Amino acid sequence: MNRKINKIAVLFFIIVVTVPDFSQTVAQEKIFFAARRDSNSIYPLLYMMNVDGSNIHAIKDSIIGYVPRLSRDGKRIAYIGTYSDQIIGPPQVRVMNVDGTNNHVVSLCKHPITGQISPCEDSFSPAWSADGEKIAYDRCNNCEAGGDNFDIYIVNTDTTQGYVQAKVTQSLYSERLYDWSPDGSKLLFRAHYFNNTYDFDGELFLMNTDGTNWKQLTNGIGTIGPRYSPDGATIAFFSNHENKQLEIYLMDTTGVNIRRLTNLNLEPKYATLSWSPDGKKIVFESDFKIFVLDVLSLAVIQIPTNMRESETPEWGNMVVTNVTTSNYQNVNKYFLYQNYPNPFNPSTVISWQSPVGSQQVIKLFDVIGNEVATLINEWKEAGSHSLKFDASDLSSGVYYYKLTTDNFSSTKKMILTK
Repeated sequence: MNRKINKIAVLFFIIVVTVPDFSQTVAQEKIFFAARRDSNSIYPLLYMMNVDGSNIHAIKDSIIGYVPRLSRDGKRIAYIGTYSDQIIGPPQVRVMNVDGTNNHVVSLCKHPITGQISPCEDSFSPAWSADGEKIAYDRCNNCEAGGDNFDIYIVNTDTTQGYVQAKVTQSLYSERLYDWSPDGSKLLFRAHYFNNTYDFDGELFLMNTDGTNWKQLTNGIGTIGPRYSPDGATIAFFSNHENKQLEIYLMDTTGVNIRRLTNLNLEPKYATLSWSPDGKKIVFESDFKIFVLDVLSLAVIQIPTNMRESETPEWGNMVVTNVTTSNYQNVNKYFLYQNYPNPFNPSTVISWQSPVGSQQVIKLFDVIGNEVATLINEWKEAGSHSLKFDASDLSSGVYYYKLTTDNFSSTKKMILTK
């Protein structure tokens, strides 16, 4: 006999796939990310998608890169790429239009003797100025010798003006850049400042764009991946200072009012995050999957990408002109994703996708096959769907959830720990 569960909370996130009309200049809210599509993919390529995970679009043809950053006007992307973007090589900071055209390197170096200008190697972490005319980035000064000492530079994005670059820091504390303030006045970075020695758990600082007036924001908590909110009032970042679990935190731009937003024991590859344009959500990666965090409710849902590995997401309003829909891919098969987080206590998110509208049923079973609950049993349109499952009234243990449609079924295991 099936056991009855009277109080199981299930929140539904219903997402309907629509194919946008790009026949004229429009602004579209998008998530950009790097991904390895399948087991045959060696290097990450750059993609974009709708915020519900639909209409995944490879930007132009096979652009190798990661850490995409959208300009504030939504027309260009800066990213970490390689020579010609077709073969792997030392990292460079590159810029292109959102359709992949006019792709060029902006991290340039001048030879101290010959004056010859060529791409700088080992360049990372691009950040746009408010007006889109400049990019700040950091560059490793001694990586070829096995070192890890970084400085921050600012360069013009229009390389037709010739070599126009400024070194902002002076190789004292291995400064790693993360963001440029929305008002254009400050650079947000991490430095290993204490005792003039390298410390993996560096702290966050602000400084003027000319490298002056350093202001320390954190002290002894260890930080990585900070980004300004769109209004410039708060900063989100990763930290592992509580129980050595990597979580997302929020603080004011003065370094006060620090509060934790997640309790998921995250495992991001690059520990990058990005705000939604309205400042209400944060997109991030963990274990090569992309998730969205609601800053107010603290709910977390997975955005299905159907990729083997997805990383370094960037959320923004993209401005495009005369882009056709032929490059976009609709959901073309049923797929049930692993719940996240897993193990969990007490709630988790279950995501799935369907290529056509159909009656869709998700049931929960215990470890010996007894039906515990029906989480959903209704008609769903084609597209990506998620639900939040609250198991507060269940005992700890292993459970299975099964998606069933007219011609498809799939089962995944979840672990509830209390």
